[in-house]
Amino acid sequence: MSTALIIVIAIVVIALIVLAAMMLSPKRREERRLRQERSRAVEHHRGEARQREERAEVAEQHAQEARLKAQEVEQKARMERERAELHANRADLHERGLADHELGAGNEEPPAATTANGTGRFGHEEQGDYQQGRHDERERFEEELATGRQEDEPRRPHTR
Repeated sequence: MSTALIIVIAIVVIALIVLAAMMLSPKRREERRLRQERSRAVEHHRGEARQREERAEVAEQHAQEARLKAQEVEQKARMERERAELHANRADLHERGLADHELGAGNEEPPAATTANGTGRFGHEEQGDYQQGRHDERERFEEELATGRQEDEPRRPHTR
């Protein structure tokens, strides 16, 4: 039994020496160090990627807000152009004498239109219908300007 015991002890000692040699060998030590450095590098780069992704999302939100603000400003500019065009058209109508019904008290019935030689082109009734239609059209246009949207259907001439 003493020989068997010596052989077992020798095998255990040799195993410990081999294990210690493997653990303490420079090559194995370098591999462990390299694995640890890789692990730290992975953590660092993933953390950096998360931070940059968060910054990118914030920048995209700012860009979206800027786009919305630009659209709002563009819409205001369009509204102002439409209002300017409306006033220019009204000025043109007044200049040509076609909007005299808007002047003065406004409750009086407008005179019938006449041709160049002074004969009546319309009767009062027809003239009133025409002006009412233009008035309705103008009100719709002003409502569109105020709400900022246009009717989906094209306008049809006003008829009674």
